[in-house]
Amino acid sequence: MIFANFLGSARSSLFAIAIFGTALLFTPPPATAQSQSTLCEQQKIECAVYVKIGNGTPVRAQSVVDMEFDQVNGLYPANNRITWSSTKGALYTGSIALNAGIAGLVDGDFVASQIATGNAPKAVPPGDFGNGPEWTVPAGQGDGQKPSTIVYTVASQTTNGNITQYALARAAFNGTAWRVGYEKPAAGDPNHYGPLGSALTGTSAFISYLVCSADPGPSPSECNTSAQMRWRDITAGITGGTDQSLPCQIPWTRWVWLEPAVVCTNPSGQLIHYNVSTASTEVIRSSASAVVDSFGWPAPEYGRQLAVTAQNSSRTVVEIYQKLDTGWVAVPAANVSAAQLQAAGSTIVGNLYLLSPEPFVYHNQSYLIATASSTTNPGSLTAKTEIWVTKLALQAGAQAVYCKVSDSDTTTTAARRDPEVFVAGSDRLFIYYQIQAGKFGIYRSELPAACQ
Repeated sequence: MIFANFLGSARSSLFAIAIFGTALLFTPPPATAQSQSTLCEQQKIECAVYVKIGNGTPVRAQSVVDMEFDQVNGLYPANNRITWSSTKGALYTGSIALNAGIAGLVDGDFVASQIATGNAPKAVPPGDFGNGPEWTVPAGQGDGQKPSTIVYTVASQTTNGNITQYALARAAFNGTAWRVGYEKPAAGDPNHYGPLGSALTGTSAFISYLVCSADPGPSPSECNTSAQMRWRDITAGITGGTDQSLPCQIPWTRWVWLEPAVVCTNPSGQLIHYNVSTASTEVIRSSASAVVDSFGWPAPEYGRQLAVTAQNSSRTVVEIYQKLDTGWVAVPAANVSAAQLQAAGSTIVGNLYLLSPEPFVYHNQSYLIATASSTTNPGSLTAKTEIWVTKLALQAGAQAVYCKVSDSDTTTTAARRDPEVFVAGSDRLFIYYQIQAGKFGIYRSELPAACQ
């Protein structure tokens, strides 16, 4: 997910897309997926991911941008599904190859097909405003028991090839085929875009999204003063619920795993937990210092009570907070900092920043994955980067474990970004990320034994 890190102005976002398009032309010498996998298993290096689309031949996953997995980051067995949209507006879904025996693929590669969206408008490419399709996940069931739905932004109106109005869409699987529903706003209606899906038990599905009466471009900064965060119940369809406001600054809103609630920064600058069902607010941190992004999850270390991450505005520290019966408390001993990664062996010299930090759960332990970068700009093609996983020390006396799970940019620049995890089972966890420069494409690694 790259929504929390916008790419700049509308013009620079188009430039970023152009760069992606150019990079696709520079395909490295052919290498089979099997040979890549052998290197991964024997040398523990990052491996290029291959994708088989439809009946096509497996190729490097260089057209895959901002993929999302249908899971609750390890809290429950994952649905083996993936989604992304292309720079041309096509919507894709598929699965991760696991003991599939598909010619040209190995475990961890992708098998996918394009979703037939009928008369629906094209999906807006991730580079346009910073995010692609997302899942709304009904948690607590295994693969196929409770199909999740895909929510995304479409170009509802265009003028001379330029998008002039954005709207929301949903793709739902009915057991035999995908069905797409979408908003049909009239000319002059506000833009709706950037939906993020909930992860709830039961059958309900909620989304949060941005509303703006101006052309939103890649950033809410281009919206006028009416820009705001809203949420909607889409259980009955993308247009089935009523728009309701969220007391959150744009665009930093995340759904709490397994709760009808979000964590965000309110207009006063406080970090809050807001329950949309009861319209009740809990203040997590009362000080008004800026938070770039936050996540909330039921931490096994706290008996499934909530923990929350909060990334500071300098992008050098991810703070941890714990919910108690008496309220919220900071857990500074569990914070993760760029300085800690440097002490643990990062090869990046000079300033170090943490980008796209996101928690996950594996083997009943809480972890944090993040990109360690020499710059705060996630779209930089010249940044020195590494992907790190931290086993969080949430309990008193526990020791954090820091594991680098990618190659290092010691001689060349790879510009890694947007790491995601896929829990493939009780004994396997894949880590995926995009490389934007040099060996362009999607890469994967696995969680080393030292971090488990």
